[in-house]
Amino acid sequence: MSDQASSSEALAAGCSAMWPHGSQVERLLDLGERKQPTEADVAERFDELATWLAAEGVLASGVGQRQGSAVGASELKAALLPLGRSSTATRAAGTSALMTFLAPAVGATPKTLANSLTGGLRASRPDHRWLLALHRVVSGSFPVDAWLYHRRTPADLAAALGVAASPDAGDALLLLSLIALWQRRRPTKEARGNRGAQRPRRLTPKPVAALEWQLISPGQVPHLVDIASGLGDERGTALGLLAVECALTEAHLAPHPSRGEAADQEALVDSGEGFLRAAERGLAGLAEESLVDPAERAVIVYRIARMRAWRDGSTPPTLPPDDGINGYAAACVALDDLRSGKIGSLPSFGASAPGLAMLLPQLRAAGARILP
Repeated sequence: MSDQASSSEALAAGCSAMWPHGSQVERLLDLGERKQPTEADVAERFDELATWLAAEGVLASGVGQRQGSAVGASELKAALLPLGRSSTATRAAGTSALMTFLAPAVGATPKTLANSLTGGLRASRPDHRWLLALHRVVSGSFPVDAWLYHRRTPADLAAALGVAASPDAGDALLLLSLIALWQRRRPTKEARGNRGAQRPRRLTPKPVAALEWQLISPGQVPHLVDIASGLGDERGTALGLLAVECALTEAHLAPHPSRGEAADQEALVDSGEGFLRAAERGLAGLAEESLVDPAERAVIVYRIARMRAWRDGSTPPTLPPDDGINGYAAACVALDDLRSGKIGSLPSFGASAPGLAMLLPQLRAAGARILP
């Protein structure tokens, strides 16, 4: 099987497990709403997505293969039971203390969560995806470099994209982030909502934005950070940063119109501020528990400031302190300086440098030389 075929297969398998409904597939792949695409249409679009990610250098060849079998409800409960043993929360009527403790962190009510598990774990449910992510983190498996936008490399993304028997919130984050990048950076006339016309990227419909709250809700973040604090080690850091990154991705999607009619209004759909504030509070909580180092925190604070500046049409923020500068931040500043006329051309960038993977299409389009 070719690298492109394996990437296409991994993208298709993950998406079909987590978003199996026709309307979800249409929005993920920009196939048009209520158009009833055929299996061939869907397969062709996944091939197109994989080809674009490879051509832009975002995704390296050799998608990793995840090991292990599907996680069962009893196995999950046994693994997560230690998380709730120190909780002082009053048990909800008719549910276990563990379900009462976990429910707000996964975005459910205790009774609903307990009842949903009788049919087994389903990756199509966001609350189940968070249960599976908790199981994954507690078990010591967490590809943080692939989860975090400002750390990603093409190789990290390829390694983390392998098909999992039980896709979780981390897998959902990667897939939605890659699909959102494709929908934003491809030629604007290719967006179905633009009807073949050129339109500013700011106003070009991004159909995936219609899949709201698939990653996290603002209210989940503090509960997940509390669990991260209870873990208190590298697992806690991974869980807390995953929660923050999911909130930032939701905040990124929120302002974008998902259909042509919304784009015609020439206004942002939503501010995403609720998610940005949740990310800020979560980051502060992680810092208080020494679960995120100052350099990491500085870059995330910088990212939040950039998101607000883009949304508000204001001047981009300055660089974070020297100990927080990484490849992502340096590339962002170079792009800003090019737009403002401070520099006449971009410097060269290494394709495999940490933090540049998601910026490679933009850097290449702006004339940067991308080195191997």
